[in-house]
Amino acid sequence: MPMPVNIQAALLTKVLKFNSRLAEKSIIHMLVVYNGTSKSSKDELLSQLDKSIEAKGILPDEIDQNIKSTDVVYFMPGLQEKSKICKVNKVLTITGISKYVEEGDISIALGILNDKPKIYINITSLKSEEQNLSSDLLRIAKVYK
Repeated sequence: MPMPVNIQAALLTKVLKFNSRLAEKSIIHMLVVYNGTSKSSKDELLSQLDKSIEAKGILPDEIDQNIKSTDVVYFMPGLQEKSKICKVNKVLTITGISKYVEEGDISIALGILNDKPKIYINITSLKSEEQNLSSDLLRIAKVYK
């Protein structure tokens, strides 16, 4: 992932508060979908998250059983095809791979552009998940339609 996991963890809380559904929640429930190659990144992300995010790591085949009890699903590299279930269940998707947002698989990515942190947002994906983000966030993000 282009952006270090610790920076992603710090940005996650801030970015999620720009979502009207999540802004009022005291605890945001998040799943982190990982596989064998991304286990250490998943562990690092989970250990760095703010206390306002209650997160657990799951394997791709566990997403069906856990999707109903979550607000956000973070996808580690190579697992974006599992995001379809999030669109069906109206759950926000996020990742550290901007390409997945550009392709419309994921709604939000935390990446790097010109050696600086950058937020990537796919409006079509957000709409299919029935999510709304503040115009303040959209103004500073790289937006795809």
